[in-house]
Amino acid sequence: LRAELERREELYDVIIGDLADPIEGGPCYQLYTKSFYEFTVKPRLSKGGIFVTQAGPAGIFSHTEVFSCIYNTLRQVFSHVVPYSAHIPSYADTWGWVMASDFPLMLNADELDLRIKLRIKGENRYI
Repeated sequence: LRAELERREELYDVIIGDLADPIEGGPCYQLYTKSFYEFTVKPRLSKGGIFVTQAGPAGIFSHTEVFSCIYNTLRQVFSHVVPYSAHIPSYADTWGWVMASDFPLMLNADELDLRIKLRIKGENRYI
């Protein structure tokens, strides 16, 4: 991800980080740092662009493993940061994601659905 973003010059409306958890010494550890978000991700976002990353377990007892750290790190780089979670049965836990932008994040589902409908052709599918 880092090499791909660093070699490209185009800007993106959305960058999605679906990486392994940031376990110290693990293969993705450096892709969850303030430096990575600030100097690699943020410059590749278009005006109003959004960065979303998986943020590991977010359950009542597991959120301190990595979820809270990722959220707090993104808050140091972006003006608007929203954590969210969903229960994932195959993980037997609540899983978290964090969405970040320097522009206010629209959280109204109806408005979001309308914007998506206006921007895509065909049917929007959930996979």
